[in-house]
Amino acid sequence: MRRPEGTVFSQGDFRAGVPRNSPENMAANMAVVRPLEEWVVRTGSTPGQISQVWLLARRPWVVPLPSANRTARVPQRRRVRAR
Repeated sequence: MRRPEGTVFSQGDFRAGVPRNSPENMAANMAVVRPLEEWVVRTGSTPGQISQVWLLARRPWVVPLPSANRTARVPQRRRVRAR
C-alpha cells in the first residue's frame, strides 16, 4: 500500500470523501494489507505477482492482463505462471 496511515487529503481532494479512505476503514484495510505485505517479503514476490496468483487460484479460467509499463517488469509478470 503506497499511502501511509494517517494521510490527510487536502480540501477539495475527492479522495477525502471516498468511504474506504475514512480513518476507521483505513485501519480495517491495513489489517488486510499487512499480512499481504509480509507474504510478499517472505516469498520474494511482488504485489502484482501475488494478486495474479490469487486471481488465478480463484478463477483458473480468467486470463489476467497484467500491465508492464516498464520493460523490467515483463519478466516479473511471466514468472507468475511458474509458481
